[in-house]
Amino acid sequence: MTRSDRKKPKSGPNNQRREGLLFAVTAGQAGRRVLAVAAASGLILAGAGVARADVIYNTLDVTVDSVAEVMPLNAGGAAGTTTLALSPTNGDGKSGCNLPGGTILTLSLASSNPAAATVSPSSVTFTSCGDSKTLTVTPLAAGTATVSAAATANTSGGSFDLTPATFTVNVVAPAPSNTAPSVTVGGVATGGSYAKGSVPAASCNVVDAEDGNSTAPATLSAVSGPYASDGIGQQTASCTYTDRGGLTASGSVTYSITDPSGPQITYSLKPGTPNGLSDWFTVPVVLSWTVTDTESPGSVSTTGCEDRAISADQVKTTYTCSATSAGGSASKDTVPVGLDATAPDVSYTAPRDPSATMAGSGAR
Repeated sequence: MTRSDRKKPKSGPNNQRREGLLFAVTAGQAGRRVLAVAAASGLILAGAGVARADVIYNTLDVTVDSVAEVMPLNAGGAAGTTTLALSPTNGDGKSGCNLPGGTILTLSLASSNPAAATVSPSSVTFTSCGDSKTLTVTPLAAGTATVSAAATANTSGGSFDLTPATFTVNVVAPAPSNTAPSVTVGGVATGGSYAKGSVPAASCNVVDAEDGNSTAPATLSAVSGPYASDGIGQQTASCTYTDRGGLTASGSVTYSITDPSGPQITYSLKPGTPNGLSDWFTVPVVLSWTVTDTESPGSVSTTGCEDRAISADQVKTTYTCSATSAGGSASKDTVPVGLDATAPDVSYTAPRDPSATMAGSGAR
């Protein structure tokens, strides 16, 4: 049987993988017998004893094995990196490292699916056992790719196991873009002052590129301050919005609620009007004060507003009631109140006349 009659090796995927991963080149005298089947690249592959070859491996995990590690990436996202390094095994007939000084091992690197991910550089050369090479994988589109190494040059005379250098790249579609929302509080303004009963409705105005714009009522805090029980004081309107992408925005506005008016003061007299001449009272008088503030009754304080029962005669006197509240101050004066409830004493003395004397009392 001639050389041309020999059975050619199969070109199936298993043989292609073996030819790309494991090889050995013999160096020395011309005419030395070939030890393995010639690879398509012109290099000679190792046969038995492959498991004992020095190992080229990636550093995606801490183990050195034949299981292809996985590099997860996002399409269009950041590139991934890993390092190829050499581990000597001393089991292929060569003592120590298979790359002594002056020898090289050159590997080509390829992606099985360059539409999904590419690898660079496309070729690396090891010149010593301590050498390492960084690979960069660029994700392009959703899909899976296998990155593997194949030998293109080996001047060491030793064998290398390239299986642990292989790894899988899983590229997933990028997550939908999500712009953070913005929230503003409408209707009321920070530091604003609004009369009780006339506070504008506070709203949450949301702007979100993905979810769309929306408006909702704001959350109102309890009124705080010394007159909070009357609804006078400070209040905060708050808004919080979380979009469908999980991003949250918030805002708040604090404003004041005020009493728009001061207290109202009225009084009454009983009798209501003077019953004597010249606006004098001749019977006891009762003075009653009424002070009100419908917006902040709890804030009212008064001076001189005590009710009075006037029973003793007095000259005409004006009484004053003053009041303050959260809405302001007010005062009011009464009409002059004079009381003469005692009848006058009247007497008359005539010139001395032994025959006539007249005296009287109780007449007005």
